[in-house]
Amino acid sequence: MKLAHPFLDQTVPINELKIPVLVIENPSFFSEICFDLRNQCNGNEGDSVLSENLEILSFSKKVDMIVDYTILDINNGKVIKGLYENIEKLSNGEEWYIKTQKFKVELNNFLENLFYGIDFPLNHDYDFDLSKILKAVECKFDIDQKTFTEKLIDYFSITRDFCGVKLFVLVNLKSYINEKELLDIYEYVFYNKIALLLIENQDRKRFSDVEEVIVIDQDLCEF
Repeated sequence: MKLAHPFLDQTVPINELKIPVLVIENPSFFSEICFDLRNQCNGNEGDSVLSENLEILSFSKKVDMIVDYTILDINNGKVIKGLYENIEKLSNGEEWYIKTQKFKVELNNFLENLFYGIDFPLNHDYDFDLSKILKAVECKFDIDQKTFTEKLIDYFSITRDFCGVKLFVLVNLKSYINEKELLDIYEYVFYNKIALLLIENQDRKRFSDVEEVIVIDQDLCEF
């Protein structure tokens, strides 16, 4: 993959070899890039272009952008929707189909017997989707006991697997974690082939063996 913008002299390469780090020291251009990417992630038009093998990729479908790490939500609506669809598909597969149908019959029988205690006639959906049960019992990912770095790593894998995200754009990540945590994240994404793009507003410590750094300074000079 590669990211292009009219004001960038070169495209930003996004591959499995190194983590691209785009350092934008000019505040106006930094905010312009961030707003442009966010708008496109929200389904609006913008100037940035993300492509892979000459195919233009949709930001709203293939990119997840994280700006505020204090409200990172692994159990957001998009992820939960993907999770429930995955479980629904699993329940209708060869291994679980008969068990799923048996469960539905037993639940329907339970409800019919329970309804006898009500003085008025009741009805319900007999051929219900399993997703309704999952929602009722609040099925979600359990991350309460994990560290911030562990939650972030889980977020990458879960969002990729259940939402089809191909690229994570991380704004000022280096302000939130220490050197060891950053390298742990790099190690994980390299091993699991997860694509990251870091956007930083200042040139913090570099790791030249694993990072590809592009700097746009205060005068919009690029190097």
